[in-house]
Amino acid sequence: MALDTAFNTSGINCSGGGVEFQRSTNGGVTWQNPIVVPHGPVYGTLDVDTNGNLFIGGEGSTFYCVRPSNAQIGGQTPTFDRSTPVNMGGFIGSGGINP
Repeated sequence: MALDTAFNTSGINCSGGGVEFQRSTNGGVTWQNPIVVPHGPVYGTLDVDTNGNLFIGGEGSTFYCVRPSNAQIGGQTPTFDRSTPVNMGGFIGSGGINP
C-alpha cells in the first residue's frame, strides 16, 4: 500500500516555511526522503484522481494546484513539474482551532 503526505516544514507557524512531500510504498514502514513542493501550497490538501494522478492544492500568496507527471508510476520518485496558479475568485479564510 502506497501512502502520500505533504506537510509544512514550519509546523504551526506557517509563515516563511516550505511544503514537502513524502511517499511510503510499504504501508508507512519506511518513507522516501522529503521532496520540496513548488510554490509551497500551505493549508492545502492531497487528492488522487481515478487515473492515479496526484494533486496538491493550497494557498501561499496565490492558490496553486501542483502535480507531478509521474506520481502514478510505482517505484519512481515523484517529480513536481506541473504547477498552475488558480484564481479562486476570493480569499481563503480560516479561524481558530476547534475546541
